[in-house]
Amino acid sequence: MVFHPPGHGYSIGPTFYTYAYPEPAGLADHPIRLAAASYRRESGEFVLPYEAVATAPDPDRALSAFLHTTYAATAELAHWDRATLEADPHRWEHH
Repeated sequence: MVFHPPGHGYSIGPTFYTYAYPEPAGLADHPIRLAAASYRRESGEFVLPYEAVATAPDPDRALSAFLHTTYAATAELAHWDRATLEADPHRWEHH
């Protein structure tokens, strides 16, 4: 989970964030699902204030939508092979 704690230098307070490095062209302008989420050009991150998640009717769904939307945007714009990346999420587990 990605989370900026209080005092991290963000004026919007505690914040969930996602970023891609290197950032694919067009990422900053890609639409995301939650109205409370935004893209911060100075840091190259999509951000979602903790308060928006905490006060959402379904906080788990709100955070999941943010994370899935920003992942999908990055994967699409960076031309990732999602079929391979997402084929077996348990393949990295150690038994």
